[in-house]
Amino acid sequence: ILLYPKEDQEKPQPIRNLLQSELNQRKEGIKIAATRPIRKNGLAIDCTSQKDLQNFLDKLNAKESLAKTIDIKQPRKRYPRCVIYDIREGTSDEEVLQALAMETDTDTDKFKVSFKLRGKEGRNHFVISAPPQLIQELITLRKISLNWQKHNIREHFDIKRCFKCQDFGHIQTNCKRKNVYCVYCGNSHPSSTCRNNRAQCLNCSEANRNRRVKYDINHFASDNKCPVYQQMVQRYKDSLTYE
Repeated sequence: ILLYPKEDQEKPQPIRNLLQSELNQRKEGIKIAATRPIRKNGLAIDCTSQKDLQNFLDKLNAKESLAKTIDIKQPRKRYPRCVIYDIREGTSDEEVLQALAMETDTDTDKFKVSFKLRGKEGRNHFVISAPPQLIQELITLRKISLNWQKHNIREHFDIKRCFKCQDFGHIQTNCKRKNVYCVYCGNSHPSSTCRNNRAQCLNCSEANRNRRVKYDINHFASDNKCPVYQQMVQRYKDSLTYE
């Protein structure tokens, strides 16, 4: 959910300060997964479930001082994305868009190159945004032909993961934790030096301890089947439009 200061205030207080002064998160039983500053002095609030989100909104609206000073807005739904792998450096956006249009028998303006990810040996991965039916068509195709080569296509989930602490929602350069944690066993040492034979996911271990869930922890933190990662994927999908 997105929170903004109401426009009729001369000197609005920061949203985070208002929440901290008016709502006791522990006593009110408010469960927040993540927060991040956004434009126009706003604050984005992420919750793990719709139930947690509704509980937060109920507590916020019950406080007259907050209801009078904070505007609540739903984030605009975005188009889903797919990623096209291993395209040679020097290939233009227009070449990629034309190949997509040819494969789906539609116009190039239906697609947008959102950004590129650097691959290996002079290759890039193109992340494409498009209406849901076109993204689904591309995912069903699984491959696209470009410059006499076939390129794999998969749905793309824009989920940040920190390679220092293994947590989601930020990257290593923005990590606030002091210690480095291993992607393989979850202990406090660099992943490259791990000698443990038993995999243990740090994120699932912490979720079990802090949220009283019972996730399987016997996998790497980088495993795509990780319950915490799958939860992040679902939250990301909920922010998209598939209609």
